[in-house]
Amino acid sequence: MIPASAALHNPIGTFKEDDLRRIVTDVPFFEKVFDAFPVLVIVKSACETSFGQILIWNKFAAELTGISREDALGHQVGDYFPEEQRQFFEQKDRETMGGCDPLVIPEEPIQNRQGQTRWLSTTKTPIFDNEGSPLAILIVSQDITERREMSQVLHRERDLMDGILTNAPVGILVKSLLPETRGRYLIWNRAMERMFRLPADAVIGNTSVDVFDPVMASIFNEQDLRASLGGNLNIAPLVVKVEQTNLTIRAFKTRIDDANGKPLALVGVIENVTEVEKISEHSRETESRWQFAIAASDVGVWDWNPQTREVFLSQRMLELMRAPVDFQCNSLIDLERFVHPEYLAGLKNAMGAHLRGETDVFRAELRLRCEAPDEVWLLLNGKAQISPSGEPTRAIGTVADISSVKLAEQQMAVSMQSAESANRAKGDFLAMMSHEIRTPLNGVLGFADLLAESKLNDQQREFLQTIRDSGGALLAIINDILDYSKIEAGKLDVDLKPTDVRQIVQSLIAFFHPQAEKKGIELRLQIHSSVPTLMICDPVRVRQIILNLMGNALKFTSRGYVEFDLLAEPSTRSNFCDLSFYVKDSGIGISEANQCRLFEPFNQLDATTARQFGGTGLGLSIVKRLSNLMGGTVRVESVVGAGTTFFVTLPCQLVRDDFDPRKTMLIQLDITPDFAKSRPLKILVAEDNLVNRKLARLLLQKFGYSPDEAEDGSRAVAMALEKNYDLILMDIQMPGMDGYEAAQRIRELCPQPPQLVALTAHALKSDEARSREEGMDGHLSKPIRADLLRKVLEKVARTVAQTRSSV
Repeated sequence: MIPASAALHNPIGTFKEDDLRRIVTDVPFFEKVFDAFPVLVIVKSACETSFGQILIWNKFAAELTGISREDALGHQVGDYFPEEQRQFFEQKDRETMGGCDPLVIPEEPIQNRQGQTRWLSTTKTPIFDNEGSPLAILIVSQDITERREMSQVLHRERDLMDGILTNAPVGILVKSLLPETRGRYLIWNRAMERMFRLPADAVIGNTSVDVFDPVMASIFNEQDLRASLGGNLNIAPLVVKVEQTNLTIRAFKTRIDDANGKPLALVGVIENVTEVEKISEHSRETESRWQFAIAASDVGVWDWNPQTREVFLSQRMLELMRAPVDFQCNSLIDLERFVHPEYLAGLKNAMGAHLRGETDVFRAELRLRCEAPDEVWLLLNGKAQISPSGEPTRAIGTVADISSVKLAEQQMAVSMQSAESANRAKGDFLAMMSHEIRTPLNGVLGFADLLAESKLNDQQREFLQTIRDSGGALLAIINDILDYSKIEAGKLDVDLKPTDVRQIVQSLIAFFHPQAEKKGIELRLQIHSSVPTLMICDPVRVRQIILNLMGNALKFTSRGYVEFDLLAEPSTRSNFCDLSFYVKDSGIGISEANQCRLFEPFNQLDATTARQFGGTGLGLSIVKRLSNLMGGTVRVESVVGAGTTFFVTLPCQLVRDDFDPRKTMLIQLDITPDFAKSRPLKILVAEDNLVNRKLARLLLQKFGYSPDEAEDGSRAVAMALEKNYDLILMDIQMPGMDGYEAAQRIRELCPQPPQLVALTAHALKSDEARSREEGMDGHLSKPIRADLLRKVLEKVARTVAQTRSSV
């Protein structure tokens, strides 16, 4: 081993690689010297067999990187850094040894063991032996992280300031006041470029004399001289000529000094007030015209000074106030004697709210104190000026006579009240008619359905079918009237859901087939392949439209055919299609004169048609309104004696590809006595009509229940107190105590009230809403449908089961 002292005296050309390593590691003096440097000092081997090995790693390097001297010596720098960083180090080391001069890297990032990124400015110096062979690399790096961050902050601030100056909505210029560049433009922002139509590069570095004509240059230099003497200079609007246009500008100029108080620059803010000056001139002209207009109008003017209490009233206002000729108004209190006492408080409240800043404009209607039958109404408008301290300094406004308007409002209110009374009467009439007709019809159709399940001979079954058809026709008429009333009132809902329109059409054609066969009419059906299996629409309303059109076609066709075509066409809306169908017949046809009123309600074209074919005349009106409700259209083509074709187009949303139609299918349960075994319920039927009470009992018995019966509301309350029922089907219209009152008594008196379901012949949507408002748990309209009754029973059974399990 060569002693360290001997190594220091050997020529560097005689060193071998091992000697170099021993020198840098065995001499503590080197470590102390390098540790004293406030910069990172690293020495790496440049010998090919150990290229990149760390020979010296000073204290600053250890603190900066988090890698101790013991861990670093004898290793590669890349052992402690990511691959990308290692490749960068090696590349720069190779570049260093490839030349004779130091390699300077102004900025390079490294990540220490604490995960922090530090930025270094590095100099790599190559060291060769006397023979020119690579020996070592001296690396000296300075931590410039803080300096770099400060520089970035300064750059951002400078960029921000440049952006503000450049993009400011007003013109900004800066002129130098330094002796060597005095009077030369330093900044000329974009607003100045637009205003004077001079690009910045044509202005910056030049003086006003270089840029503008002699007259403008002398004006600007005179302004600059005044501003450079100190203080702020506000310059009145000045008209200058820019190209062929007169420009009115307003300027503000001020001097900027350095830290020692010596003039540095002159800053000018230039505003284009050309339009403002035009508006001001126009306002002055307008004010003059308004003075003449007010004098010529039928409007009074008032002006009030809240501080002095002084009031000015124009002559027209005095006339509108019915003030005597010698009236002198010294304050607002003097005006109170003209105002009707009922409106005095409202007038004061409106004025007070405005003066407190609660309203933008003062506005009040008041009635004057006049003897009957005269009624004089005035409308006061005004606005107050508010000082910075929040005190009103002035209020000004107008007064107009609105007696004729108030009279018209009163007459309109009477008319509206009459119209509302008529509407209520119509609604009450419809509700009453619905109840009075549906109640016996419920018994007719209900018992006809029950009778159909018994053994009948062919003649009896034919008679029964006639009864059912007649009842169904009567129910259809009632439904048409109720549907039209709901459409007219805007209360008809559309329930959009995935629908198989093909299936609806096929079932309806099958429904009409016996009728067509009986009349000897050929029934044709064509469904095009363009019709999707499922689309989003309202199946009930689509069915209703087709029922009306097909029913009409068969009604008015005595020979020939009725044809139904269904197709789908692309829509301009994304994910939509236009569902189109037409109903064509070879019937009596419609004249061109009658086609224009074909879709009017209660329209049968002529009395002969009404007598021969019957009906309400509402079907086509309902078709049109339902089509419009769903965003569609309906039109007709017809020739008298040659038939009629109705065309309907409905926009429908397409169902997504991943939709599972099974999720929308209703599981139909058979109505058998086994139903009650899995859903045991104690049921009471409260119904004053014997036929309907018997029908409800027979329907419930088919489900396996044995209901109790009450003939009125009082009896229902008494029975509910004697027995814990799970469900009460409560008729609404009963003599004495009606269903709503009986339901309320039961809820108040029973410790555990049962589920209460309204059983009523009221079929309007408003009736169902009222049932909910009255606290009913459900609503069943007559005629009672077995499927809807089943749903009610299922819901009540679930509720009862949950209640029992929670006890």
